Order: sequence, then structure tokens, then C-alpha cells
Amino acid sequence: MTARKRNMFLTKSWETTSDSIRRLPPFVRVGGAILFLALIGSGLFRLRSFRDGIPVDAVSGPRIRVLLAKQEGPSLFLDASGGLLLVPIDGSEGQPISIAADRVEFRAEGKHVSVETFSATAPAFRVSAMEPEETVSIGGRSYRGKLVVYREPTAGLQVVNELAVEHYLRGVIGSEMPARFPLAALEAQAVVSRTYALRSIERNRSRNEPRAWDVTDDSSSQMYRGTGSESLRTDDAVLKSQGQVLCRNGKMVDGFYHSSCGGTTSEETAVFSAVIDPDLDPDFYRAECASCQESTDRMWSVEIPTERMREAIRSLGIDEEVRELISGTVDRGGRWIDIQVRTDAQLYTIPANRFRLALGSSVLKSTLIESVIAEPEGVWIKGRGFGHGVGLCQLGARAMGDAGMSCQEILLHYYAGAEAVRAGDRS
Repeated sequence: MTARKRNMFLTKSWETTSDSIRRLPPFVRVGGAILFLALIGSGLFRLRSFRDGIPVDAVSGPRIRVLLAKQEGPSLFLDASGGLLLVPIDGSEGQPISIAADRVEFRAEGKHVSVETFSATAPAFRVSAMEPEETVSIGGRSYRGKLVVYREPTAGLQVVNELAVEHYLRGVIGSEMPARFPLAALEAQAVVSRTYALRSIERNRSRNEPRAWDVTDDSSSQMYRGTGSESLRTDDAVLKSQGQVLCRNGKMVDGFYHSSCGGTTSEETAVFSAVIDPDLDPDFYRAECASCQESTDRMWSVEIPTERMREAIRSLGIDEEVRELISGTVDRGGRWIDIQVRTDAQLYTIPANRFRLALGSSVLKSTLIESVIAEPEGVWIKGRGFGHGVGLCQLGARAMGDAGMSCQEILLHYYAGAEAVRAGDRS
């Protein structure tokens, strides 16, 4: 049967079924609906989700390594109901060690990691739950896949979560975007976050000396809180967009995104120190965004105490008394590309985004700055938006989803000429 005939058959079957249901007495229709809901609640019949069995290609697809924590202390604990399975890593992986205890302590010992209450020492251990459906926890937060505990010379112990990218996204989407947002916005976030993850893997593993991890679990990469951020709605967004990445002319692009653009997004050169993809049109990431007008961060002002400002300036290598802060280069949307710092000795020019990060990204919410007023007790800065302003505006995507726009329409608005395609279908 061809796809066209099959669709006609399904449509006709649904129409016939719908007519049959409408002819039933009201009490039968109501009773049937109650029974349907009861079956869902009992678990005998459930809507499709990751909880119904993981898609095979989600498990066999690319895997990512997420830096979870750097422990300054000499030890850490990992937990799993039903016990833990440990594999020593010393050049090649050793024999698995099964430990029935639900909690195991790892300690830094010289250049190695040791397992307390068990005579095992190795440069690293790969740890998983003995029960396939269980997760491994650290610090009260649970993770799918495996955790690798390394000896990190400058920070005690280092923990990396190794898991399938699709499972990683289950913990990212709910951490980056509220699950109550429209499904189209959540799907767009899933496509962009998957793109960001795969590009990060490519970049790290093509380095001369790759790191032991591809991304971190905080805003320097993507927020990732493990299973605690999973929900049926965000799982559905991951499933509906499964394997899809953001491409232009068959080439995967960078999946930049932020909270609120303040009315206009910016090209990457306005934020990042170098053009990351020279093949892209300069306007690829630029878009007008009236959709985030209702954002609480649409307009903001902040007073930065004089001493805090001095600390930030010093961290950027300027150890002089600051007399004035003024804009340097400004992009077409009004976002500051760099900031000029005037001291008694000279005029310094620093990237605006570096200045923002030095102050704290939650303090100086964006570089779309409208005014700077210096007073004896501090500096008043007024601006718009929240985040670096490149790519998807999350609050704009929410408004567009509420207006009935699809995932693809949202992505096209923020990434000119791009499309969501399965990673394996790129040409």
C-alpha cells in the first residue's frame, strides 16, 4: 500500500470510527472516556514516551561526556539503588567489580582514585548501576548512563557523565526551558540543543589534545540537571525531534540560543571574539523579535557598586583607576561589541561580552546597553534582554508557539534559511 493510499485509508477509518462513536448513547461515550483515562493511569495503556522503551537509535547514536563536578575535597560518594558496578580504567578497562552497597566512597590517593572499603585503586573508575533501569546519583542529583571518576591533580576528583546524546537532551531541555512552554518551542529548543551538543563533541574530539569531557553541566555550555529536569512534555519534544539538527545548505551550524533578545538578535561577531563559521552570511543569526516584548527582562537597570566594578576591571588586566566607561563598536541592533575603559593613563578597549562575564551574566544581563551613568557609590547601567543575544530567543519562541507557529517556522525566524534535518541525512 502506498503512503498516499495508507493515509486515505487511515483518514477514512478515523471518520468511520468517529461516526460510530457519535451514534453511541452519551453515557456509553462518557464511560468509554473514563475507562480510557483509567487505562492510562494504570499503566496498562500509555502514550508513547521514553518511559515506554527507549528508541534503539537513541541508545546506539552518538554519546556525549558531561563534566558534572570538580570536588575540591579528598572524597566523594556515588549512590545507586541495588548496588554499583565499577570498572577500573588503567590504559585498558579492567575486570568489573560488583558492589552490593547502595553507596560507595571514592577518594583521591596520590595520582589515583581508590574505592573505600574495597581494595581497588586505579587512575579512574567507570561506574554504573547494577540494575539496568536505575540511575547513579552524586550530591542528590541522579544521572543516566555511566559516571567516570577521575583523579584531577588541581581539583581533587572529577566526575564525567557518559551517556547517549538523546538521553542527555532529556536533562537539558527542562533545565533550559520551562516544560509549560508550547510544544513547538520545546521542539525548537531540542533541535538547537542537540546541534550545540554535537558541534561541541566535534570540536573537542578534533583538538590536538581532547579534554576528557565535551561539555559542562552549567551555562558555560548548556544547563544539565540529570533526571531531575525530565518530564513527559520535554521527553516528547526530544522524541518528536529525534536526531534532528540545525543545518544550512547541508552543513550543521552552531546552535546558539539565549533567554531574551530584547527586541533584536545579533550576529555572532557582536558577541564572540572570532567568526566561528566564515561560510555563513553575516545576517544568519540576525532577526527582529517583537515576540519577546512581554519579557520581564525587556528593560532592566542595575547598580554596580564601585568596588565590584573595580574588581571586574582588574580581572580583565586593567589595574588602574577607571574614570569612564563608554561604548566602542556597536552592531546594527544596538548591541555593544566592545567597551572602552578610560583611565588616567590611557583608553582601553575590551570585548563587551568579556566585560559582562567578568561582572557576572546575571548582573549585567546583556550587552544591549542603553545608558551608563557613573555616580560616587557605583555605576548605573540600563539595557534590554537577557543573554548573549545570538540565535534562538527562548521567550520569543514561546510567544511564537503560543501563536500557533511550528518548530520549523520558529527555527527559520531565528536562523535565516536553516532547516531541521536528521543528522544522518545531511548531504
